[in-house]
Amino acid sequence: MRVYRANLDLLRATAITVVFIHHIGQYTQNVPHFFDRVMEFGVFGVDLFFVLSGWLIGGIFFREYAQKGEVNLTSFWARRWLRTMPPYYAAFLLSWFAAYSVRHEAFDFRYLLFLQN
Repeated sequence: MRVYRANLDLLRATAITVVFIHHIGQYTQNVPHFFDRVMEFGVFGVDLFFVLSGWLIGGIFFREYAQKGEVNLTSFWARRWLRTMPPYYAAFLLSWFAAYSVRHEAFDFRYLLFLQN
């Protein structure tokens, strides 16, 4: 049985907000003291977001295992990628367009296949 837990959405929203404030603060001068304190917690927001993602994806995995007695990993990973990759590419293209508009940077194809590092 799937149970909706609003508290997990609240934690996820908090993690995203703290990371967002952290990044805005990096590019802003004369940050108010309150935001300066919140910025310190930005790195923990990323950790919290990954822990929550692992919890939710693990729940999907184990729920499927409990229902079917096995998990088709190919299907499981395909569903995860189809849910994750379209927003990644949309954000990537938006970010690249912004960087190109402001700094005239060339398109880096390595980001399409996660080879940028």
